Amino acid sequence: MAFEFVNTIITLDETKDYLRIEQDYTDEDENILKPLIVAAEGYLEGAVGTAVFDAIPLKPRDHARGKVYCLALVQEWYDNRGNTGVSKGLKTTLDVLGAQLKYGVVLPIE
Repeated sequence: MAFEFVNTIITLDETKDYLRIEQDYTDEDENILKPLIVAAEGYLEGAVGTAVFDAIPLKPRDHARGKVYCLALVQEWYDNRGNTGVSKGLKTTLDVLGAQLKYGVVLPIE
């Protein structure tokens, strides 16, 4: 199964770094990660209600939130292969990040 990584929110290298996967990972690892990356981006787009990074002009801070959203989701799915769904704690985090992206909420930096 081939997945195209054109204009994805997170790259394969970013994902491997986030998951602390060694550089000598196998093709099997790549075959697991690529669909998870595509699915996480789709999950984010579904939560926000639009193709977030292509359809609306976002500030760089929103791109960072989108990356964190997708990386956290990929980690959850990668670490818990075989289980379906998302843990309650992560779901809360994803809901908050998704709402901030969807509604343009800006939190002050202190």
